[in-house]
Amino acid sequence: MARLRSVPGLSWRTLPVALSALALLAAACGDDGQGPASTVTAQATERPAATAAPSRPEAPSPTSPPQEPTASPGQRLVYDPASFTCPGMPAPAIDREWQVSAPRGQPGPVRPAEVVELGLRNKFGAADENYYAGARVIAPDGTSFTGATSVSADAWGYLLYPENFTGGAPLSAGVHTVVWEIDGGFIACDGFVVEPY
Repeated sequence: MARLRSVPGLSWRTLPVALSALALLAAACGDDGQGPASTVTAQATERPAATAAPSRPEAPSPTSPPQEPTASPGQRLVYDPASFTCPGMPAPAIDREWQVSAPRGQPGPVRPAEVVELGLRNKFGAADENYYAGARVIAPDGTSFTGATSVSADAWGYLLYPENFTGGAPLSAGVHTVVWEIDGGFIACDGFVVEPY
């Protein structure tokens, strides 16, 4: 069984400088080859001293059914397979420790026309947390296709590409970017590489 790679949780009072150092350390370490998951950690925000910081934010009510994910105007996220990240990605719209999964070329490379499994997880999700998450797969030529899944508690929500994506075209060789959103707000960015035969 593969072990998930994760970044330790951040407290509410963590300074942005510490978060930046953690991001640099994670980028320098790269993938440990132990599994397909990566963790996206939201940027910490300071709370007023008079307010006691809760151990975790209040659980929201279930989100509305997903609509087609939309990036901010002018925003073009592109997955970088060398760093296993999408440089320039914004902080998640919902402050949680999100994990993503996509093929990483282990045990073998992804080939054109294969089916791939993509996943999203709220690592420390409470039993009453339920979200409808939209995913957009952006092909090397810039075309994109959307699909949706539900993410409940700390369980993974999965999609198969191209089967669960509207108009999903067969995979082509190159880098594919996966953008996850909830209620139109950015959650995470991931991706995978399809190797030619």
